[in-house]
Amino acid sequence: MATMELHKLRHRRVHSGSSPVESDYGPQKTHTSTGTDLRSTSPPAFSSVSALSDSDIPLAESSDSHYKTYSVHNLDMQNITLHANQEGPALYTVINSTFIASAHSVVLHAGPRTTLPIGAANISTFKGTNQFGVRTGTGTALEGMEGMVWEELRRTSSWTHGTYGFEWGWADGERRKYEWRRTSSPLALDDQADMELVEKGREGMVLARYTRGALLRWTVRARLEVRILSSEGEEEWERWQTAVLLTVMTLVEMSRRRARQRKSP
Repeated sequence: MATMELHKLRHRRVHSGSSPVESDYGPQKTHTSTGTDLRSTSPPAFSSVSALSDSDIPLAESSDSHYKTYSVHNLDMQNITLHANQEGPALYTVINSTFIASAHSVVLHAGPRTTLPIGAANISTFKGTNQFGVRTGTGTALEGMEGMVWEELRRTSSWTHGTYGFEWGWADGERRKYEWRRTSSPLALDDQADMELVEKGREGMVLARYTRGALLRWTVRARLEVRILSSEGEEEWERWQTAVLLTVMTLVEMSRRRARQRKSP
């Protein structure tokens, strides 16, 4: 009889609506307004924002009129395209080659990949020198040195890949030194950091800026801004911009290769 009375007492305390509710399994949290068990309520609806890919969330466009801004997209698992905005056509196409020994590591096209290349780069496999070349003539062949002016792209930091430098010859015959500098460290499981391009000795002006996108880059990879140098003339600036695009895309490909090596068993 005593056992039956104890059971009835517990039953009344569980369903009496008192707070906190007690049962044979200890106190349970209750909803502040209804007194119902939180574990019996429906879960919140899944946020539609969390289901969006980075292609649905555009990168903020540069508000500085001194820079020409590109949206950097993944064309596929290996190649890259540059666009004026999210929906526009490809203004430049970057073709990366890793497994074909005779091919250039990076080839830059103005427009789709079916157009004539305007530059190329060779990434050194071991301790050699990385090179990039900008086309100056009207030839169509990329083999050898025909129609290309080649420059070296060297790592200038001792222990990291934080800085890479190159020289560039302008139309007036002056050669200047430039350096890509990493301004952030790659995130965990990431293959790319933010970078800025400056002229050695004139570091106060940022000539180009590469800003990575979201970690999960289904389409949009980054934003690239190139400073417009109107004082150099349109043709000379276009040639310079080709060098900027080619060097930064070469550094991006080099970083991706290092990331793949880290992930490989």
